[in-house]
Amino acid sequence: MLTQSHSTREAWLVAAIGLARPLFAVPGGPELPPAIRISLGWPASRKALGECWSPKASGDGTFEIFVAPGRDSPQEILATVVHELAHVADACLHGHRRPWRRLAEAAGLIVGPRGQTHPGADLDVRLNDWVNTLGALPHAAITKPAGKKQSTRMVKCECPDCGYMVRTTRKWIAVAVPCCPVDGDKMTVAE
Repeated sequence: MLTQSHSTREAWLVAAIGLARPLFAVPGGPELPPAIRISLGWPASRKALGECWSPKASGDGTFEIFVAPGRDSPQEILATVVHELAHVADACLHGHRRPWRRLAEAAGLIVGPRGQTHPGADLDVRLNDWVNTLGALPHAAITKPAGKKQSTRMVKCECPDCGYMVRTTRKWIAVAVPCCPVDGDKMTVAE
């Protein structure tokens, strides 16, 4: 196969979608729409490696995929792209439930708990071939700076007997640990 050259991450990712389309072209199955936008960008969930947004969220009705830029392994990024394309094939209807799971597994992903996936042996070989075809990924991992620690976090206090719960600041806990209004016992403080 001829190695391609891409000047932007997005061009590389769009070419990756082109290589992944046959994984979802199963007779009688849903086809991927022709227009899918993809970019490296921070997903709304801090822990997510990628996110697929329904066309209902896009002003022009296009699926939008974001892959977290914190990694620079082309193979890992491609595995995330396949995961998110399974959401596109599912039209973002079922989250990580059974209909989506079937599409992801048919594409070669092994699905674990809470929708976590990794490529199966056959898909892993394919992804390796795609990396060779796509050429260098014009991207370096981005590290998100740690946020400022919140100093006024509300602390949970709970009655060990009845379960009554209240939240208060550390300032007031330093004055006195609250007592349960139901049975008068001192509450436990969650740290």
